[in-house]
Amino acid sequence: MWGQTEIIVLTLGNKNSKVKFEMKVNLMLDAFGEHLNIIGVEWITETNIAIATQSFLRVYDLSKDNFSPIFNIQPFERSICAF
Repeated sequence: MWGQTEIIVLTLGNKNSKVKFEMKVNLMLDAFGEHLNIIGVEWITETNIAIATQSFLRVYDLSKDNFSPIFNIQPFERSICAF
């Protein structure tokens, strides 16, 4: 699940769909100021997730880390407006 400034990944149990594990993806948006919001989230693989804000696109491999992105893409001239 995701909101304007944070993402929490939930792992559900197979039989009863109860939450088995909860992981917060550390985006550090507060370090960039209050103007950044999440505008899109896409699963690339079972463990890789892409997260877009107005200023960057980051890809995380959650099987390894929820803090450091494996890719960090920032446009030079324009801001990201759609994902």
